[in-house]
Amino acid sequence: MIHGGMRRAGVGLAGVLHGVLLLLMLLLPASRHVTGATLDPKDHPDTVKAVVGETARIPCLVPLTDTDNIYFISWTKRGIAGRVFSVDMREPDNPQAFVAGQLFGSRAELDFQGRFPYLKVEDLLEKDAGHYTCQVEIRKKRTQVAESTLKIIVPPGDPTILSEDGREVDILGPYNEGDTISVTCRVIGGQPSPRVSWFQEQQVLDEEAEQREKQVVKNTLRLGPLTREHFGTNYSCQAVNSDQVGPRSKEVTLQMYLKPLTVEIKKPDHPLVVGRQYNITCESRHGLPPADITWWFLGKKINATQISNEIRGNTSLSTLRFQPKVKNAGEELQCHAESSKIKHAPLVDSWRLEVHYAPDVRLEMAPGLDLHNVREGDDVTLVCHVKAIPEPKIISWYHKLMEVNYDASAGIERSGYSLHLRNVTRRQSGSYTCHASNIYGSGESHPIILNVMYVPYCTEKEKVYRGAAKKDDVELECNVKGSPGNITFSWFILTPEGSQPIPEENYTTQDLTSRLTYHVHDEEYYRNVTCYGENLVGKMEEPCEFQVTPAGKPDPLDNCTVFNQSSEALFVYCFPGYNGGLKQHFGVHVYEDAEGIRLNIKNHTEISEPKFTVDGLRAETEYLLSIYAENSKGKSEERKIYGFTLPAVGRPVHIFPITPVLGVLIGVVGALVLVAIVVVVVMKLKGDSRRERILRHVAEQGIKLPQAPLHPKDDATYENVDGIPPKLKHANIYETVPYDKEKSSNNEDSEKDDVEYAELTFNNGKNKNKSNKRGGGPGGANGVIRNADDNTIYATIDHTRTEAQNQQQPQPLIPHQQHQQHPQAASKQGKPKKQVYVAQPGNKTGKHVAGDPNVQPQREADEIPLMDAALESSV
Repeated sequence: MIHGGMRRAGVGLAGVLHGVLLLLMLLLPASRHVTGATLDPKDHPDTVKAVVGETARIPCLVPLTDTDNIYFISWTKRGIAGRVFSVDMREPDNPQAFVAGQLFGSRAELDFQGRFPYLKVEDLLEKDAGHYTCQVEIRKKRTQVAESTLKIIVPPGDPTILSEDGREVDILGPYNEGDTISVTCRVIGGQPSPRVSWFQEQQVLDEEAEQREKQVVKNTLRLGPLTREHFGTNYSCQAVNSDQVGPRSKEVTLQMYLKPLTVEIKKPDHPLVVGRQYNITCESRHGLPPADITWWFLGKKINATQISNEIRGNTSLSTLRFQPKVKNAGEELQCHAESSKIKHAPLVDSWRLEVHYAPDVRLEMAPGLDLHNVREGDDVTLVCHVKAIPEPKIISWYHKLMEVNYDASAGIERSGYSLHLRNVTRRQSGSYTCHASNIYGSGESHPIILNVMYVPYCTEKEKVYRGAAKKDDVELECNVKGSPGNITFSWFILTPEGSQPIPEENYTTQDLTSRLTYHVHDEEYYRNVTCYGENLVGKMEEPCEFQVTPAGKPDPLDNCTVFNQSSEALFVYCFPGYNGGLKQHFGVHVYEDAEGIRLNIKNHTEISEPKFTVDGLRAETEYLLSIYAENSKGKSEERKIYGFTLPAVGRPVHIFPITPVLGVLIGVVGALVLVAIVVVVVMKLKGDSRRERILRHVAEQGIKLPQAPLHPKDDATYENVDGIPPKLKHANIYETVPYDKEKSSNNEDSEKDDVEYAELTFNNGKNKNKSNKRGGGPGGANGVIRNADDNTIYATIDHTRTEAQNQQQPQPLIPHQQHQQHPQAASKQGKPKKQVYVAQPGNKTGKHVAGDPNVQPQREADEIPLMDAALESSV
């Protein structure tokens, strides 16, 4: 659609210019020529019908050609002098639109629709109807004239329904059965005059109007004699004066008052049972409108929330949800039916109730027993009181919602309505209920809560090991269970002289838990600690046990695996190693190589287990993951593995093309590699044969081979060393506490009391060759995963010997104190020396050696170095 001239009178010049320019751009692209072929006025009607308040387009059906230059367009209306609307188009760059008179005001505008100009009029008024003439002045041609007629449709008003006495009503009636009635529909206004009709549902009852005068049309409907079928019927009056306007209608309902004729309670054919819910129905028929039904019991109207009503034609149904009680037996239930429109005595039906009931059960302790003062070993009797008709056939008991199994050998017996518990234990604490059943149902008592008081016991079944270094504090937590829960705690430390109590200021108590802050002053404090709880019943027989052991850094993680890679994330899982006697957590550093520089891009920490989700990564990129365990003593050795992310979703994977030349090169390189492998294998076989001849010669001549020095930092296994017994070929050395000579010399306490440790572990080959596939090292030193149960030997390291003493013969080996409990520190061997106290399970014997382990002395055939001594002790 193209708009030209002004859209409405009074708009600004910018709006006028915009409309005209749009007209000229499409209608006259090169000049003021009308586009298209010669128009035939017969293509469009000259009469326009429109509804008041809407929009009409009055056509100007003049024959125009594409060579016509329009100068001027105007409209006139019959009965009004002068033009009512015009557009001066002589200056295409400055067209002028004019609205004369008060007929249109700002409601008119020029509108080109298709091939003809139109006078578009919005918000039509009834006075806009009439005969219009349009004139089109064309250069070098005669003025073209066309006529059109605008007819305005005025919708009729809404119908109103009048009763016989002329009152406006929304409901017909109420009427009685057999009456004859007349009802009138009145419609005011409408141009042209509307057609007024009566309908029943979709059926036409009356289309003939009795009166048409002064814009008023009336149609009267006569009904009767009325029957029950007329009740509730809907009648509607409709007024229509044009197919362009929807019908105006008014609907009324015919009401009739009819009393109900019957009422009846549908009684069940069996007695009612207490505790069950019943749906009892009352039916009333032949009431119009259907009767209202109410229920009455013991002279009181029953709450409507227990009732649901239903209408089926002229029948009313009411359902009562009724749950009888024991006291309701023999009482009367009534159903009332009455019309809501006609005042009359209600119809009543009555039913005298026959009530049976399931057992009513009550539970209590036998006389003379105190429910709140039952201890382990006491006898308890519970009595079930039952009231039921008929008598119950089954009596059952439940403990913690589980049916009780009667067992005289276990002290659980039943006799009549009683349950006997002999020599009760704490496991028999909890809720007890009694159940009784007859043919009508079952009853359950309220629970009795039996609380059997008992002596506290430790929740930890095994001894708890806690690691700590000297001068450290370690918190020991003693958790017990007992009833009553008012527990008094006491702590003891086990010494060679016996159990020594720990002062109360060193521990705190809250509910069933006591926490001890244990300070490790020196090696004498690596001992067993026990905790006892006591309540009103008595004191614990077996204490909670703790073993405080020397602490160290955790072992490295083992079997680290990367899985579930995506384009943005990696998932890593490892097996944790020994925690060093302390709580450990786990971390991972993520590195990416960028232009030869290794960038640490992410750090993650997990508290509970070494399971990491590394996200936010770049797609199709390789990363180095460095994973470690850490406790308060330091970090473990890091395990390094490689992982990569997948290509991004939808990104093509580029496969390196193999050209014929490249294929030949690959073949040549492969052949060279194969030849190199064969040469290496042959040389290895010859070298092994030569080595065997040399060793055989040494054995025949009795030549002694030198021993390699033992260094605290050498992590070595002795699986392939000749001369080591088979049992000891899987020994591993761990450096636990490195010795700092400068620190020791500047610290007086350290000079006298510090203990340095070196561990020797035998795994008997169980963890042999454990290692990660890429970048990760073995778990523990040389593939051994260390735990609290490893056979560990702590050897004494003497840092006080001088260089002159180092050149002397080594001192005889002195057997270390034998220990019976793991891990328990031994006593000192002497003030001047720094000593290591061995913690070993079973009857393993630790050795202590004087001298610097880093120096290998010349030894006689009967001497055994530190390593050999340790190995001998475990054979």
